[in-house]
Amino acid sequence: MTFDFSDPNQVLLFWVIYISATILGLVLLFLFCYWVIRLAVAHGMRSYRRWERSGEG
Repeated sequence: MTFDFSDPNQVLLFWVIYISATILGLVLLFLFCYWVIRLAVAHGMRSYRRWERSGEG
C-alpha cells in the first residue's frame, strides 16, 4: 500500500500513525531512561551501604 497524498483521508491517517508512533517512542524512551536511572541509584545505594558497613566511612 502506498500513500496517495492527494487524498485527505490518507493524509490524516498518515499523521495519526506518525503522531502515535512518536508518542509511543517517547513513552518507551522515558521508561527506559527511568529504568536505567533507577538501577544506577539502587546500585549506588547498595555500594554506599556496603562501604558504610565496612567501617571506612
